Amino acid sequence: MSGLRGREAAQNAVRYAETAAQLNPREAQAHLALAIAYGKMTDFVDNTTKMKLSRQIRDEAERALELDPGLDLAHQILGRWHHGIATLNPVLKFAARVVYGELPPASLEEAVAHLEKAVVLNPKRLSNHHQLAVLYQAAGKPEKALPHWKAILSLPASEDPDDTAAVAAARKALGKR
Repeated sequence: MSGLRGREAAQNAVRYAETAAQLNPREAQAHLALAIAYGKMTDFVDNTTKMKLSRQIRDEAERALELDPGLDLAHQILGRWHHGIATLNPVLKFAARVVYGELPPASLEEAVAHLEKAVVLNPKRLSNHHQLAVLYQAAGKPEKALPHWKAILSLPASEDPDDTAAVAAARKALGKR
């Protein structure tokens, strides 16, 4: 979804998730939903706002894990966050310094640790394998990405856009149609 309808949907998701987290601040799923909603908002904002949202994404995912360490999606979000911050382009690094004062600590090692944990917690979630495979490919470790590409194609996919993207990426990576 893009354009005005997508932005409105993302704003509604943020409002609903914020309400859920306010009504029950000890509910890990509410904080996870808020991290996801903030992530969706990044498709519709400028770079400075993206950096502000990135802090909120990280904080909400970390809060969700404090409340429930077994949330694979919270680990996936933090893995993606670490990967994104650790590999920021110079323009976004500047925006991050404006927002954060300095870049928050992030590393590819932390990204790998969170994504591997996500896969262990839920090996049937295609997006967990997808994000880890993408990270390994970007790090120049295709041999570590390979089992995750294969896992994506061996697992049942849903109609979810994340599953569709994971399957398409795995087929491309493995040279399959």
